[in-house]
Amino acid sequence: MRRISAAWALALLLPACRSSPVPAAPVDAPSAAALAVPATDEDASNAAIALDAAGGGGVYAELPPLDEPTLELSSRFVGFTKDDVYLGYAVSRCDPCPLAFEFKAISKPPISLSYFFQPGLTEEEFERRQKKNDEAVDIKLAKLGVERAEAGRVLRGPFPDEELRFAVDVDAGSNVLLFGAHVPGEPPVYPMHLDVGAHPMARAVPPQIARLKGPEREKALHEFRDEFTMDRPRLAYANVTRDGREIGAVAIAPGAMWYESAVVARMPTSAFVAEIYEGTAKGLAGGNDARAEALMDKARALLSSRSSPSVPAASR
Repeated sequence: MRRISAAWALALLLPACRSSPVPAAPVDAPSAAALAVPATDEDASNAAIALDAAGGGGVYAELPPLDEPTLELSSRFVGFTKDDVYLGYAVSRCDPCPLAFEFKAISKPPISLSYFFQPGLTEEEFERRQKKNDEAVDIKLAKLGVERAEAGRVLRGPFPDEELRFAVDVDAGSNVLLFGAHVPGEPPVYPMHLDVGAHPMARAVPPQIARLKGPEREKALHEFRDEFTMDRPRLAYANVTRDGREIGAVAIAPGAMWYESAVVARMPTSAFVAEIYEGTAKGLAGGNDARAEALMDKARALLSSRSSPSVPAASR
């Protein structure tokens, strides 16, 4: 079944990336004034000092590396835009597909960009269109101000408790990445659940199999779909907005046929940290009542002072 699967997988996946022009203008993009705030050399220097002073990463110290043999993330564009309106990522949908960029906002339409890919053109025409398209994409990425993943492991804004350490796990038997943190010496609590979803080919029915009947069809379909799995999701990004009011995370997962899926999540930072305190306190109940109550007090204080609006926990 592998040859049939591979051929039909490409046939079904390629239409999505066959023509990838940049939109004439970003859909409801941030204002020019918001986009014109550059990161200064002083900002970069302070970030580097903060990373060193935090003893190897501070809240990031216990996270796995960004680059692994099956998925290198450090050079990917991923994270909040300069104005914190959008949170996004870069993925490739198939082996020949170029990078596509998706940016999600709470109350604005998404922005979608992609480097050029359109088979069937002459080499000259392909290069002409590619140059025009890709230059426009690069300009828009620069205006949005999205950093590469490796630059995102320094807090961009204030965080309620820098003694916490971020933590990740993968929900057993699922494509869900759990993101949270732990109080020193205590197990992690995971307020964010990022579901990268199933491989799109896991629901496909190739024409060769559709023509089969009965048990033969069911067997062939089962074998076909079993090939299109998703690898475990990885945390590509975790950070706060510049004012510290929200925390966002991005998970990316590779799958069969070089398909990649991603999902973003964001929530009020105060709610994120309060949930960690509460979860830790509940785990301590009966074993260390004084510490549990102290953590609950900290959680209540955070929630009572929260001024940020409720934010959906995740959006694909």
